[in-house]
Amino acid sequence: MKKDQTVTILLIITAVAASLTVCVIMQNWTEITTGSDHRLVDMANNINKNLPAIIDRETQLVTTSAGEKNSFIYTFKLTNFKKSDIDIAKLEAALKPNILNNYKNSNEMQLFRELRINLKCDYLDMDNTFITEISVSPKDFK
Repeated sequence: MKKDQTVTILLIITAVAASLTVCVIMQNWTEITTGSDHRLVDMANNINKNLPAIIDRETQLVTTSAGEKNSFIYTFKLTNFKKSDIDIAKLEAALKPNILNNYKNSNEMQLFRELRINLKCDYLDMDNTFITEISVSPKDFK
């Protein structure tokens, strides 16, 4: 991996932690109830009103959505990279621990943990080509 890519991955890691916190703060948590998929849809719709959002010089939060089986999806775009330029295994290895740590320890993610919501972070390249999905849930830290 090139030095520039290593620096970029570190910036992405920081951006992911910040972006997840920002997204959670943007939503109205008091409306969510256990097992209510329609509430996740409402939450995504509310967040999406403020998107796309620039997270940092490399990352944009494009959209959010409610997924199957009590999951919530954040879709990020890496605005300066093509999929062919990315070492996907290294990107995943760099991002997943930080996403999991944020999910496990962030006060803003407490309701996700309590409701056992599966968090998925999808990543697209600058051309909107799917790169990878990183998923975390409460079962990952039991």
